[in-house]
Amino acid sequence: MPEPEIGPYDVLVETLAAGVCGTDRHIVEGTFYRSAYPAIVGHETLGRVVQTGKDVRYLTPGSLVLRTTAVRPGEQLGEWHSMLGGFAELAVATDVRALTEDGRADLVRPYDRMQRTVPGDFDPLDAGAFIVFKETLSWLRTVGDVAGRRLVVIGTGGAALMFIQIARSLGARQVIVVGRRQERLQRAKELGADGAIVGADDTPTTIRELTDGEGADLVIDAAGATATLEAIPDALAHGGTLAVYGLSVGQSATFRWGWDRSTPRDWTLRFAEPDEAGIHDEALALLSSQAVDLKSILTDVVAFSDAATVLDVMNQPTSAKVAIDFQAERDRR
Repeated sequence: MPEPEIGPYDVLVETLAAGVCGTDRHIVEGTFYRSAYPAIVGHETLGRVVQTGKDVRYLTPGSLVLRTTAVRPGEQLGEWHSMLGGFAELAVATDVRALTEDGRADLVRPYDRMQRTVPGDFDPLDAGAFIVFKETLSWLRTVGDVAGRRLVVIGTGGAALMFIQIARSLGARQVIVVGRRQERLQRAKELGADGAIVGADDTPTTIRELTDGEGADLVIDAAGATATLEAIPDALAHGGTLAVYGLSVGQSATFRWGWDRSTPRDWTLRFAEPDEAGIHDEALALLSSQAVDLKSILTDVVAFSDAATVLDVMNQPTSAKVAIDFQAERDRR
C-alpha cells in the first residue's frame, strides 16, 4: 500500500505493536455496520514517532503514541479504505494540542483525540490491553459507582477479565463471573472473581444463591451471549441494573417484564458510551499503582508476518487478548 503522508500538524510513526479486537473480526467477516473494501483494519495500535510536521510541538521523535492509523476513518489511502486503519508498518497521528492552541480545533477529528502518548518504558505489546482497560474503565464510570455493590460479569474474554480487575480495585462487594470455559473461569477467579458459573438455564438461580438471595446490583454483559443475557434480569436485585457492553452488530436480545414477575419488577437496562480519551490520565495513574495487570489478559503474541492467522488464534479456547508484534521483525532486518 502507499506510505501515508503527513500534514503540518501530523507525525509519521513506525508501528511497534497492535492488539486485535473483536471489531476487527466483524469487519473481516462482513458483519460490521460499515463496509468498504479493500480496507485496512486495526485500532489498538502503538507507534514510535519518526518524523514530525512543521507545526507539531507536543509530539517529538521517539514519542510513543496510541491509536495511530495509516488511513483515517472516512478517508482513503490509494485504493485502501479505513476500517480504523492501524495494521500497517507506517502510520500517522495528529498533534491535537497544537492544533487547538492555534485556533484550528475545527480540524480535530474525533479519532485524533484518542491518539495519546504513553511513557517511554511502556511495553508496546500491552497497547491493546491498555486500550481495553481505558474503554472498560470509562464505560464503568459512566454506568455508576461499583463500590459496595454485588457485580456479575458475563463473559471471560479480555474485556470481561479487565472488568473484574477494575471492579475489585474500585471496591466492589462481590464479583461473580459467568462463562463457558473452565480454564477461563479459573483465570477470572485468579484475577479477583469470588464465584464462577458455567452459563446455563439456571444461571439466575445460581447467582441468587451466591448472593445470599439478594441478587446482583449490577450485571455487565461483556460477551453478547444473548441466551444468558435474556435470562439475567431474573438475577437482578430490586433496583438493579443490566448494563450491555458486549452485544455486537447484528445481535438482538428480548427482555421480559410484567406484573406477574416477582424478581424483580424494578430494574434498569443501560447502554453507555466509553470515553477513552477523557480517562487516559486516570488510567495511567491506576497502572502506576498496579491496580490492574495488563499482562493478565494478554494470552497470545503473533508476528507481523503471521498476522493473517490472528483470527484463528482468537478463536482458540484459551485465547483472551492477542497482540501483533511489528517491532521484532523490523529489528531483525
